Parts: sequence; structure tokens; C-alpha cells
Amino acid sequence: FITNGCCTDTSCYGDQTHVPDLSNVKNGYGESWDMWKAIAAQAMHGEFGNPEAFCTDVNATNWMSATVATSNEEIIRYITNICKRDPRTGKVTTGGIVTVKDSMDNWYLSWTINRQPQFKSQDKGLVLIWLYALNTNKEGNYIKKPMRDCTGIEVCEEWLYHIGVPTDKIASLAQDACNTTTCFMPYINAFFQPRKE
Repeated sequence: FITNGCCTDTSCYGDQTHVPDLSNVKNGYGESWDMWKAIAAQAMHGEFGNPEAFCTDVNATNWMSATVATSNEEIIRYITNICKRDPRTGKVTTGGIVTVKDSMDNWYLSWTINRQPQFKSQDKGLVLIWLYALNTNKEGNYIKKPMRDCTGIEVCEEWLYHIGVPTDKIASLAQDACNTTTCFMPYINAFFQPRKE
């Protein structure tokens, strides 16, 4: 079994104080894409597909996600206000993706909270929020730089802004009450690229 053209190939990770290192992200390159290109080059009539159609426009195929971990009561109240449910009840919280309409021309941010706890050993008071943005190259509404250039703290600040946290509390809550990890995925939407011109 092989994975050719993996959508998570060359994913880059960041943490609370570090941005993802994108220095190894290059259009059309990654172990699984290189393998698919090598296999496709051996085809007589194109029977192994056209990997180039899917991996040569990282600007069109990337997005970035983050996981925010918090047990802060104030933040959980803002979540509960939006979702009408305390995320620690063990029930579905958001019922799907919450898209931030005000961010559509910026990061195009969405977030969700799955049934908590997500992991057997997860503390019952800890809530994990998954968020992602489709426009990693545009400035945020609150953080005036592209998401791909942001630390976990900055990504968290943008999310806190959109859930209604007052601006004078955002920085301290993002830094001291949350732990945010990020992941830039250059090929995550590669499968949606047109197969042929």
C-alpha cells in the first residue's frame, strides 16, 4: 500500500510562541508527491494520473488549522453564549462548523468543538477547540497579518476576538489561559484542483 499525493504532505507545525516553519514548502514537492510523479513518469499513456494538476499551486491548495486548549471559565462562557451549551457536558457542542461570517474577506475563519472529552485521559474541565482558516495569506480582522505568519497566541487572539471577548482581555487570555498549536497544510485542498485544463 502506498499513499501518493497525500494531502498532509509537508505539513508544518507551530506552537504557542512559534509560527509554522514554511521553509520546506515548495510548489509540487513532498515525499508522496515526488513518488507519484516518479510512478506517473513510467506510464505509457497517462494511466497513473497527472500529479502536477494537484500539487503545483500551493497558494490555491493550502489552509491552516489550530487546536486551542482551555479550561478558562470566562472563555467557556463566551462559547456557551454562542452554542447555547456548556462544552463540558459530554454532548455535541457546536453541532458542526461555526463559520465566522465577518472574517470571510480576511482569514475566513471557522471553528468547532466536538464532544468532550475527545481523549480518554483528557481532563474533564479541559475543552479542545478546532479552528481553521481558508485564507492564510490575508490579514485577520484583529491580528493584522496573515495566519501563516502567526504564533499560536496570535491565532487564539483572532478567535477570541470573534467569539466576543473584549479587546482589553484578549492578549492575556490567549497567552495565559489557552495553549494553541497550529498546522499549515500546503496540499490539504489538492484533491479539489481541476484534473485537466
